[in-house]
Amino acid sequence: MSSPASPSCCPARVRWLAAFGVAIVCGVGAIMLYNRDLPPGESPNVQVPIPVDPPKQTDPEPAKPAIASDEWASATVARAIADGAGRKELATVWDELVAAAGPNAPADRFLIARRTLFDAAIESTRSEAFGHFEAKNYDRAFGVVRTQAVEWFKKQLTLNQEAARVQSELREAYRYLNALANAAGPAPEPAPEPRTREPAPEPRPRPIPDGCEAGHADDCTAEDGEDERINRVVKLIAEKKYATAATELAALAENREFPPALANAFTMLRVDVLRLDQVNMLKPNGDFPLSTAADNMPVAVKKEIARVETLQKIEALMTAAKPVGLKEMNEQLESVATAFGADLAGKLRVELSVKMFLQGETVLAIELLEGDIAETHARQLLADLHTLTIGGGSVENAQLAKLIPMDAPPAALKPILPTTALAKWQPPKLPANAATTLTTLNQQARRDVALAAKEEVEKLDERIAATIKSIRLQRE
Repeated sequence: MSSPASPSCCPARVRWLAAFGVAIVCGVGAIMLYNRDLPPGESPNVQVPIPVDPPKQTDPEPAKPAIASDEWASATVARAIADGAGRKELATVWDELVAAAGPNAPADRFLIARRTLFDAAIESTRSEAFGHFEAKNYDRAFGVVRTQAVEWFKKQLTLNQEAARVQSELREAYRYLNALANAAGPAPEPAPEPRTREPAPEPRPRPIPDGCEAGHADDCTAEDGEDERINRVVKLIAEKKYATAATELAALAENREFPPALANAFTMLRVDVLRLDQVNMLKPNGDFPLSTAADNMPVAVKKEIARVETLQKIEALMTAAKPVGLKEMNEQLESVATAFGADLAGKLRVELSVKMFLQGETVLAIELLEGDIAETHARQLLADLHTLTIGGGSVENAQLAKLIPMDAPPAALKPILPTTALAKWQPPKLPANAATTLTTLNQQARRDVALAAKEEVEKLDERIAATIKSIRLQRE
């Protein structure tokens, strides 16, 4: 059995204890050497580093559920509006509402608050654009409205059709006014006074057929047989009984006892009498026969009647409740340009464009402005639309005055007005008994028909007198 302490292990243990003692002595000596210069009573400042474990990786905290209420949303919107927020600030508030609602919120979350925001943004846009409109800066006004429409397009889609309609009406109103301003261009230098149409000459007295004084049948010398019938025809012509005279001439032309030259003279005389009968029935303010009718109307008169018919087609476009296609409108306006000149057709084109705009056909109205227009007339109509929108003042164009209501802004222009301007709107003064461009043209065209008819009557009277003289010479 071995002893408790083996002799072989003692020297190693002694050496370990000796080394440990030396280390302690050295450490104590080092501390005493470090602290020998410290003031009395001050403890040594010995900092011993403490090992720190590295931070552990943790998962992010889950998002807090949305707790915002409808009352909070309404209050937030009301505060922004009360602070006078513009459309950009209102758009920021919209984004805050959407974020508070959360990604999985139903489509109608905060719907009332968002619609209030949209209405406020529209009103802010109206006010900003209206300032440019009052200064007649139509391009800037349209730019403001167009920018707002782009910025709020996706937001507007989350509302309803009413919001889309409000947005569209505001944009389309300014789009047309800007297009009209661009088509009209700047005001040119003053133009010289237009030339006036020379008055028609006084009608020449109708020639009196030989052998018979007009209106006095008893002075006609009657001869036996055919000469008596010829005298009776002369009497009927003098009394303007042209239809009866034509019947008598038809019988004379069919008489085979007359030589061919004389029978042909009766036929020519009958044709002229029938023409004279038709021309004399024309009344400037009455209905005209169709220019395309197969009758005895002189060609010169038919041409003037065709001009009246052209204006009647334009009048139908002006009074139609529903618009026709652009192609048909352009064709009718081209006919006016051919018959009356490009300037008058350009005036009617602008007036027709304004009518289409007031009827809500903005696209068609702008397309009409792409044709040749009378720029001066366009500037006048633009000024009238400006006056009509603001209210008060006077409207100069008679055609526009026929298209607008008397007690409120037109529906096409009403979206332009901010709430404050709409409350102060007053109807403008309208032109009293002023003739429209179309009315003036129509009156002139009808006078031209009457003038052409007078000229034809003079020609026919001379030709009839010459034919009767020739017949009498052949009968001698």
